Amino acid sequence: LRRNLSAFVRTNGTLAVPPQNRAMITTVVGANLVSIEVIPGEIVKQGQVLATMSHPDLIRIQTDYTRDRNRLDYLEQEYKRQERLYEEEVGSGKKFQETKADYLTLKGQVKGLEAQLRQLHINPEEIREGEVKEIIPIRSPIGGAVNKIHVSIGQYAEPQKPLFEVIDNHHIHVDLHVYEKDIAKIEEGQKVMFHVESAPNREFPATIFAVGNTFEEDPKAVSVHAEILGEKPKSLLPGMYVRGRILLDEAETTALPEEAVVRDGDDHFIIGVKEAEDGSKSFEKYRIAKGKEDAGYVEIIPVDELPPDGIYVYTNAYFILSDMMEMGGHSH
Repeated sequence: LRRNLSAFVRTNGTLAVPPQNRAMITTVVGANLVSIEVIPGEIVKQGQVLATMSHPDLIRIQTDYTRDRNRLDYLEQEYKRQERLYEEEVGSGKKFQETKADYLTLKGQVKGLEAQLRQLHINPEEIREGEVKEIIPIRSPIGGAVNKIHVSIGQYAEPQKPLFEVIDNHHIHVDLHVYEKDIAKIEEGQKVMFHVESAPNREFPATIFAVGNTFEEDPKAVSVHAEILGEKPKSLLPGMYVRGRILLDEAETTALPEEAVVRDGDDHFIIGVKEAEDGSKSFEKYRIAKGKEDAGYVEIIPVDELPPDGIYVYTNAYFILSDMMEMGGHSH
């Protein structure tokens, strides 16, 4: 049987998503949660409202902006008037400098308040027209699944403390650990076959796209990142433990299932099937050496000469060999 087999490096690791596909949503201003609009596991779009909040400080920022923005308009006109008088040498230089300093200071304050309003998803133009919002939305910066909710309705949300976690699993990949003795064998583009504990009998393919260039002490290994090929099942989730094989050099070779190779002492054998002209069958053992092992198959390296078109036993080879040894090396 001709089959593509590959030498491989065994490895393990976890499923992960890039930092740009994981968002910890916080608030820049402390406030009380009025409502929570999502549940864990729900798929949300970028910009979708996750919750709403309210607090007197939120209203104060808006009223401060309205007051300072209106005052800025007046001070800008006064600054221009003092500048013109100063240039015409009919105004006081000191008065002009004081007006200029007041104008630039207030302009900076207004810019700062505008930035705060935008961080709170409030349009400064609407506030400038006299609208004050009592309820402020908390929006998701990315699309993905709501992984965790850290708050409850009515709770005071402190600034910079995580409220929600949203993860975009479309870019999930495999983070593997390659140990010191195998590092020199690994390079970008190599194929990886891995499985997760929730589906131990199914292997998923991936390709290495990055090999770390720093040596981690715990575990003592280099991180290797692999992109999962094909459709990514929803059952693959960040944080899952994986076991894998990094395939090193794939080549077509003679191979049989592991069950076809039996051991007797220090030697390995495969069992050939011979068919006589009268239709009767007999078995012959052939000594071999085991080569590469991959996905349940073993490379067969002949020690005894093998017939060119041999037929071999795939299952129950051990029991057939036992019968043959009892009968002096042959069985019918």
